[in-house]
Amino acid sequence: GFEKLERWIDGLQQKHRLKGLIIGMEPTGHYGYNLANWLADKGKSVVMVNPATTKRNKENRDNSPSKSDPKDALVIADVVSRGFYYEYSRQAIIFQRLRTIMSDREFWVTNSVRLQNRIIRWVDIRFPEYFSVFKDWTCKRSLATLKNSLYQRT
Repeated sequence: GFEKLERWIDGLQQKHRLKGLIIGMEPTGHYGYNLANWLADKGKSVVMVNPATTKRNKENRDNSPSKSDPKDALVIADVVSRGFYYEYSRQAIIFQRLRTIMSDREFWVTNSVRLQNRIIRWVDIRFPEYFSVFKDWTCKRSLATLKNSLYQRT
């Protein structure tokens, strides 16, 4: 797909006799970084547009927050043509890995908190007095009590 994109870009440059070309994109998700790195390696000029800028311009354009790929492409092209972008610079592999690790950590922390809240809700519903006895449901005595209670109920 990347090579097909490159052929399309080169075709546009030849057809319209363009000497330079700026490829604008939003840095959302990991797909964008792979494409940006590949394009930069091919010598293409790649710039990034802040997603918040795209969102504001999308709403200003037609007074609608609706989202579609053609609309997003048009808005990004408009934002780039007005100079609201920053140059893409490839980061060292260590920083790319660090960004991935931080993203993964954020995901797991969020899910951990969500699951803990569900457990607290479940305990509150089934044992309303529980937290007057145990301040922390994760301590060993609390977990043993919950385990024992579950086995007695089945």
